[in-house]
Amino acid sequence: MDSLPPNLQEEVQDFVTFLKTKVQKQQPPLAKRQFGAGNGLIIITNDFNRQV
Repeated sequence: MDSLPPNLQEEVQDFVTFLKTKVQKQQPPLAKRQFGAGNGLIIITNDFNRQV
């Protein structure tokens, strides 16, 4: 990029910034995990560890 004139270097930098912003907008933000969200999804019976 050093071989480009300063005005073109600035255009390239602006384009890179634009692309980074575009990619960030396309990816949905990760939802924060809520403690206890899986409560009740797994049931362990009283004899799960019984030896036969």
